[in-house]
Amino acid sequence: MALVVNADAAQFDSMCREPWRFYRTASIAKRDGSGRSLLIPHEQLMSVQRRLVRHDLARFVNHPADHCRLGRSVITNAWRHVRHRYVSAYDIADCYPSIQPEMVRAALRRAGMTAADSDLVVKLTTVCRQLPQGAPTSPALLSIALHRVDCQLSARAARHGIVYTRYVDDLFFSGNASIAFFDREVRTVLSDAGFAIRRDKRRRWGPGHRPTLAGVVLATRPTIHPEYVDGVRRLMHNMREAGHSPSAADVDAVLGKIGWIAQLRPRAAHLLKAELAKWQQVAIGGSPTL
Repeated sequence: MALVVNADAAQFDSMCREPWRFYRTASIAKRDGSGRSLLIPHEQLMSVQRRLVRHDLARFVNHPADHCRLGRSVITNAWRHVRHRYVSAYDIADCYPSIQPEMVRAALRRAGMTAADSDLVVKLTTVCRQLPQGAPTSPALLSIALHRVDCQLSARAARHGIVYTRYVDDLFFSGNASIAFFDREVRTVLSDAGFAIRRDKRRRWGPGHRPTLAGVVLATRPTIHPEYVDGVRRLMHNMREAGHSPSAADVDAVLGKIGWIAQLRPRAAHLLKAELAKWQQVAIGGSPTL
């Protein structure tokens, strides 16, 4: 294992024996307005985990269906389903909490890691018997743990001419004939692997509908829903109406949303950025900084 530890021996031993001491809880807002609770490692453990990702976990080969990795994104995921008449989407229930240490260890062993190294990785990357959603190692370990699921679903889908992709815990299927029958295959594969589907988030689209996959709308090409762009415009309007100068946090928040829009609707992003620059100029009485 290529792991190099900066922490002293006592601290490293504590990370392995009492990992809960090296995490804090935080909450972030999801796109739908609900909250998501995260377990975020303290800086010492975060540093160790980042090196694990770079030196040890990055060498594992991702399944082609996995779009949550370097060089892939929700956009590359969406392109695989463009112009397909039928699309289905599933969400794995409590995905990160469902990945228990034994599952991580077994997946690493299947991938070729030694028993000693896999035990050490499990100690440094799991806490409270789950993958912490907030640790830099968790996405890579999730992909490794779901590799067998990806293989099985991809093979079964291919037999029916169905395209399968995954982005984190979202599973997507599409084809040019009805694929409703494939629901049973999805439930069987996930159940056998120890997972369940969130029934309230299972979605199906047929001809004449525009599916939305992980925030990306499928049309003749992937795009962003106009409501999202309008929402950013309303956010800037409300900030202007508040009558205060834009703070660095305000600007960063808006720029983050505009950056997402720019990936799929560059013209709309350009106009929003110009509006933001004009707001800054008026608010602080200077020249636009963007």
